[in-house]
Amino acid sequence: MDAYLVHGDRDALVRAGRWVVDHYTLAGCQPDLHLALVQWFLDRGYLDPVAALHRVAIHAGAGGTLTMQAVDMALIAREMIDEGLLADGIAIVLPMLRDYVLSTPITGHGRRSSR
Repeated sequence: MDAYLVHGDRDALVRAGRWVVDHYTLAGCQPDLHLALVQWFLDRGYLDPVAALHRVAIHAGAGGTLTMQAVDMALIAREMIDEGLLADGIAIVLPMLRDYVLSTPITGHGRRSSR
C-alpha cells in the first residue's frame, strides 16, 4: 500500500487488493464486498476464472448477511469444485456472480443498501 501511496504504483495497489481477496479477509465480515472484489479482479484479468470460482465457493454455508441467492451460488460453486467440474462451474457460477454483484449495491458498512 505504501508503494502505491508514495510512488503511485498501481501494481502495488492491485497486489494489496488481491491479498485481501485471496486471503478471504472480507469473506466473513463483508461477504458482498468480497464477492464484488472477486468480480472486479476477474473483469480486469487479475484473477483467473478457476480462482474466482474458488473465491465464490468459500461462502458456501456462510450465511450471515448474504442473500439466499449468494449462498446458493456459493453452494453450486462448491459442488462443481468437489465434483471436478470446473468448466461447468465457471459457465454456471461466474454469470451468476456478475448478476449478483450488479444487483447488490454495497454501502460503506458492508451491508447491502435497501433499494
